[in-house]
Amino acid sequence: MSINLNELIEQRAEATGVAGDRIPFEFGDKTFTFKDPLMLSDEEKDELVFLDYDADVAEWYMGAEQYEEFITTEAEFTGPNGKKFKKNGSSSFFNLVLQEHMRNSRGVDEEGNPTMPNRSSRRAAARKRQKRR
Repeated sequence: MSINLNELIEQRAEATGVAGDRIPFEFGDKTFTFKDPLMLSDEEKDELVFLDYDADVAEWYMGAEQYEEFITTEAEFTGPNGKKFKKNGSSSFFNLVLQEHMRNSRGVDEEGNPTMPNRSSRRAAARKRQKRR
């Protein structure tokens, strides 16, 4: 049995709603995009390795022009007490978007646990069942 990578990528696009190599997200009244981590080339990954500062990473994923627009965009939020406050985009907000995308791509529940057991957890469960016999 062979794995059809074309089908896997198409299934992922269908499941996540992301087609192509950029992920859209909304902040304030604007839509921004960033590079899809799964679609990065090896050369792009090499570039990313040398970036330590969150703002540099966010700018790399979004592109300089779009990141500049993002950090100057203001959004209004309502706090738990009903009080409204405004914030501009930031690398911290971008990290939240990236983490959410990765969580959704992996298929985890609200507690961060995988929705499908990985190979090692399936093996451990099988060993546990065998010990009970």
